[in-house]
Amino acid sequence: PREHDVPRTKAIVAAVEADLGIAVEVFDEPRRTRSRVAAWLLWVRSFVVRIPPWVYGDLDRNLMSRYEALAREVDAVVLLQDFTGIYPLLAAGSASAPVVADKHVVLARPRREGEGARLGARMVRRLTTSYEHRYLAKAERIVVTTDEDARWLIELYGRQPDAIIATGVPVGPARVGRLGERRRVGWLSALDVVDNLHGLDWFLRDGWP
Repeated sequence: PREHDVPRTKAIVAAVEADLGIAVEVFDEPRRTRSRVAAWLLWVRSFVVRIPPWVYGDLDRNLMSRYEALAREVDAVVLLQDFTGIYPLLAAGSASAPVVADKHVVLARPRREGEGARLGARMVRRLTTSYEHRYLAKAERIVVTTDEDARWLIELYGRQPDAIIATGVPVGPARVGRLGERRRVGWLSALDVVDNLHGLDWFLRDGWP
């Protein structure tokens, strides 16, 4: 979580831990400041690796190591934000649990009429499209939130979403099929988003017996 959200996040996580009797790791991420030169170098590196600077600049090496370890141990990895797509994309080694991309929005879809007419906007969109396309190629399942995003997912990447589920909808009793011997899931997300915590709470309580 971001520095200013840490107290609230830890309070919510503590409530989840107490309620469910589980342990949750929270990584404090101090707010980063960059000089103009550092910001310019970040853009240069971002174009080299074809990842938007607002994603590449938030890459945490400790979380990368954690992801690489978890991806070999768990039965599935759930990515709740597009920022986390960088971890399966850059992770070392090929051994990984199946990845599920739970997308809030298709990043590369135009937001308004005429967007992308300027050179800078076209370059940013090309960078975003490259990143999104490559990390979604790592995902075995993709969930989007709207029919519009489903259309853009098909148009931009030729991928049919596996489900369309609106954000914040009430959920009923879970219907869970047969489970294997292992029952572990890697849940990689920003826990300073309250909806993500509520979703994790529900999943642990009702969706993963």
